[in-house]
Amino acid sequence: MKRVAGLDIVRVIAILFVISVHYFRNTTFYTIPTTGKTMGILLAFRWLFYTCVPLFMILTGYLSRNKEPNKKYYTGIKKVLTSYFFISIVCILVRIFYFKEERRILYWLISPFNFTADGYSWYIEMYIGLFLLAPFLNVLYKGLETKEKKQLLIGTLLILTGLPAVFNNYNILGLNKVEIFPNWWKEIYPITYYFIGSYIGEYKPKANKKYTIFYILLVLLIQTSCFYLLVDGKSFSYNFYDGYGSALTTILSILIFITFYDVDIKNKFISKLITSISLCSLDMYLFSYLIDLKIAEKLKESLSTPKELLLHMIPTIITIFVICYLISLIKKIIFEIPEKFKKFKKTQKT
Repeated sequence: MKRVAGLDIVRVIAILFVISVHYFRNTTFYTIPTTGKTMGILLAFRWLFYTCVPLFMILTGYLSRNKEPNKKYYTGIKKVLTSYFFISIVCILVRIFYFKEERRILYWLISPFNFTADGYSWYIEMYIGLFLLAPFLNVLYKGLETKEKKQLLIGTLLILTGLPAVFNNYNILGLNKVEIFPNWWKEIYPITYYFIGSYIGEYKPKANKKYTIFYILLVLLIQTSCFYLLVDGKSFSYNFYDGYGSALTTILSILIFITFYDVDIKNKFISKLITSISLCSLDMYLFSYLIDLKIAEKLKESLSTPKELLLHMIPTIITIFVICYLISLIKKIIFEIPEKFKKFKKTQKT
């Protein structure tokens, strides 16, 4: 299957945003009072970067929309699981011998299977389920004969998974965490994103890039301003607009995706670099946990004000991104050796 440059760009943006949103997690950002212009700028960046996981999920729906439940499809998860278990073992060894983490042997043996060896592997746990469900989600989606019915499906899911995070958990008439929309269904947001990706993949909407970028900035302004007012000078609160399934995050994710998914790259060097990073994106995501373990404590000690956080944000993110890419590239080269050896043996026989 021919690679699509725009989809690789989206994947690169997604992994860059993963590393970027973890920057906030590894600093004092979430303990600083939400006041001042600099904190407002940081909040806007935080909301932008928070589209990282949704972008990956939309990509999954886009690329898997025609998959059927057969042996060939299900064996396709082998590559993901092989990478996951390899990196989990690396994480265990580094945590034991470098970070001197003391745990029972049973803990380490079980940790790859309960997704705790790598602190960021919750995504793999989620992805396994989405992968297994994908062919059956496709049956449901394709069973809707018209564009309008598919829009109704996505709209219904957006109400169930997106609106609770926006409209619930406010203090109304002295009552805490009033539920305007039911909270129960909001955790199935990966399915919402999957169908959004399927819809974009089927109908290939063409977006005016100037307008979509304008709307991205507008949503960020609205989201940041409203959050600023609701938090009222306190530190960051997860009660407002949070969660990857939030309607505002969903809108941002869709806008970013349709801005870049059909972009073409003429420059061969840039195209190859984007493709290379894209192919390493999952490994970069998992390896970034170890890099974050190394730098988190130092970041929290050295960066204590919004200005310091903003000044160090880009250089820190770029450094982590490059390190994760190089480590993932080395792992990719090592994993390709057996396949190259097989090909070499075949050529020798002929």
